[in-house]
Amino acid sequence: MLRPPVQPMRAVGVAELPEPRMCRGGCAYEPKFDGFRALAFVRSDRVYLQSRHGKDLTPYFPNPQEFRPMGEVWRSEGPSASYCGASGWVT
Repeated sequence: MLRPPVQPMRAVGVAELPEPRMCRGGCAYEPKFDGFRALAFVRSDRVYLQSRHGKDLTPYFPNPQEFRPMGEVWRSEGPSASYCGASGWVT
């Protein structure tokens, strides 16, 4: 199980998009929207939200356990990872 703080992978801005054949393993693109980006550490009894700089964001979001993240969620255990796409905030 991951424990905070964790240094997240960061996106890189580029002047133009590379061709998919230039990316080993393929390419993924997404727009950068304004707002919070956070890592969520979820346990059965609580949720902890961490900024990319390691700051605790949990106090800014009352009852984070009632929400699901918008976007992509990756969960990794051992050598494999699973993916779940979410369509928006759900209570």
